[in-house]
Amino acid sequence: MNTPIVLGFDGTECAMSALDEAVELAKMSDEPRVVVVYGDRLPPGYRSHESAEDDSALTSYKGRVTAAVQPMLQAAADRIACAGASAETHIVWQDPARALLDAATENQARLIVIGTHGEGAVSGLLHGSLAYRLIHQSSVPVVVVPHRGH
Repeated sequence: MNTPIVLGFDGTECAMSALDEAVELAKMSDEPRVVVVYGDRLPPGYRSHESAEDDSALTSYKGRVTAAVQPMLQAAADRIACAGASAETHIVWQDPARALLDAATENQARLIVIGTHGEGAVSGLLHGSLAYRLIHQSSVPVVVVPHRGH
């Protein structure tokens, strides 16, 4: 069974450290596969649409974000492919934690890998740390990779 690693990726230095770790972990698999996920919460004004004007604003917003994010995701996929693993990328229009949890469930992932800035537990709890949320909500193991400085 080809159970992938789900990688939360936003292009930051912390995410680059997580990418490195995901690649190393994938190499240990018989069928290495990494699902790279970028989750984007829509700004509050885009949550409910009543008019065609709102739809065009939402489409424009998504187009701008996709244009900015897609090259970064492609570079991550290329790095994964160079290491001998298959990669797929997804831009998901929801909270990043929910996007990763859903991707793990949909793909029957063996684990989720994310990077962290290394904030403390209290700060993470108060500010909504992605790592904190995943560790407490995930049904699969979560690997939290500290920033290693590239």
